[in-house]
Amino acid sequence: MNADRGRYFYIFLFFLSVYISKGGINMLRRVAKGWRLLHTLVI
Repeated sequence: MNADRGRYFYIFLFFLSVYISKGGINMLRRVAKGWRLLHTLVI
């Protein structure tokens, strides 16, 4: 179970690094803003 979790974590880190290298930082900021907006609407 722990081995699987570690493998998925590394895969996630890999995709995250590729995403950021392709200019995904702005997209992450947009998602964060949208997430906050969603929370304010829900709560």
